[in-house]
Amino acid sequence: MDIENFRDIAKYNTTIKKGIIYRTVSFTKYEYKKIEDFILRLNIKTIIDLRAEQEILERKYDNKFISKFNYVKAHFDPWNQPEWFKKSLDDTLSNEDKAYYFFLKACKQEMKLVFETILNSNNTIAIHCVAGKDRTGLIIMLISMLTGASYNELLNDYLASEMDTTERKFKIYYDYVINFGGIEEYLKSCNLTDNQINDLKNKLIK
Repeated sequence: MDIENFRDIAKYNTTIKKGIIYRTVSFTKYEYKKIEDFILRLNIKTIIDLRAEQEILERKYDNKFISKFNYVKAHFDPWNQPEWFKKSLDDTLSNEDKAYYFFLKACKQEMKLVFETILNSNNTIAIHCVAGKDRTGLIIMLISMLTGASYNELLNDYLASEMDTTERKFKIYYDYVINFGGIEEYLKSCNLTDNQINDLKNKLIK
């Protein structure tokens, strides 16, 4: 079945185990019966939805379909920016660039939820936002950084989502994490413990 931006994140990352995490657009764009058969064949039984609450309300999952999965909502909501964050940014930035910084700086509780879900899941996981490129691209980059993927592997996976992905936008994510002190320091700032980070590595790295 041809699903937009659907791929195993091991496709461009030689350091991660295959069959653990897939990235995708929202499955709400497709006929549920066909999607269900397809993703269950891949043992996908956890779906992490990064959409904002208003996006979910606009296009909700069918209750019968989603009841068959561990459905986790982690709202990366660029329309709900706190004042402290708004005051911290250069007004000359585009709204899209501001959203990228918002996901990194102001969604740390959601980051923690995503990574703890990955850690605690005993089956294969699908991660999506709406288009499967910006918010999903950030989460997959962080996961891949944790496994030790190279810069080119990280970039190639991000750019593979096409549409309006560019290296300049990717570097907003990448440079922020590097300047923060690296992926482990960034995850610690999301209140993940050293033990959790090590357990994630053991689970994900080949």
